[in-house]
Amino acid sequence: MAEPPELRAAIDEAVAAPEAEAVSGPLASAALTVAPGAGASLYSAGFVALLAVTLLGFSMNMVLQPVLPVLVLARGGDATLVGLIVAAFSFPSVLLRPVFGRLVDEWNHRRVYLLGALGLALCSVAYLIPSLAVVFAIRLVHGTAWGAFNTGGHAALARLAPPARRGEASGVFNLMPGLAQFFGPSLGLALVALSGFDAAFLAAAGLALLATLVMIFGPLRLPAAPTHPARPSVEGSRPACRRAGAGACGCRRTRR
Repeated sequence: MAEPPELRAAIDEAVAAPEAEAVSGPLASAALTVAPGAGASLYSAGFVALLAVTLLGFSMNMVLQPVLPVLVLARGGDATLVGLIVAAFSFPSVLLRPVFGRLVDEWNHRRVYLLGALGLALCSVAYLIPSLAVVFAIRLVHGTAWGAFNTGGHAALARLAPPARRGEASGVFNLMPGLAQFFGPSLGLALVALSGFDAAFLAAAGLALLATLVMIFGPLRLPAAPTHPARPSVEGSRPACRRAGAGACGCRRTRR
């Protein structure tokens, strides 16, 4: 029995419809869309300068990492004091990073990053003072500077990386600490063995100072003005407060 022409046409149309949808539907158009900035160059002059600063800063820290415990023991300290001095560095470095992040947004990105690098250089020289109490105090300042340096570096990465290549940029950026760890600790201990603690501290200071000079004179351009307005306080932010006057609505004032 022959099929009516209308039935055959309806069957053919039903079979062909999913294929047409697969070719011309939303998924197909999305797959053909190219992300903005996909062809942008990753290795701009500013990004390369950021990599150099990061490598120098982490190299400085890796040079000092194995040297300071040996210094504490050589000056009469014990394992407990070594642990306290290590903790003195980590405490401000971890806790102050949200503060530095807010300063980067609302104060001055360039200054936060630059002061962090300069603080690393000054702390490396200050370790030459032969006092364990001074070393403990310097570790607090060193951790603070390290927090500012790292916060400024990651914020610079977000600014300089092309939007479509931020994953790749992050991978290259985080390669720098690994490279510093390859040679930094062995270099620090080798300098101590050859020329004493002073040589290791001066070498670390030289690395941090070089990072500072790259930031000042190199092609790394960061905002020197706030990129976001300061956060408004609770008082005055509600319509009722603005109509009734400051404090008249009974809300608390948020201290900055």
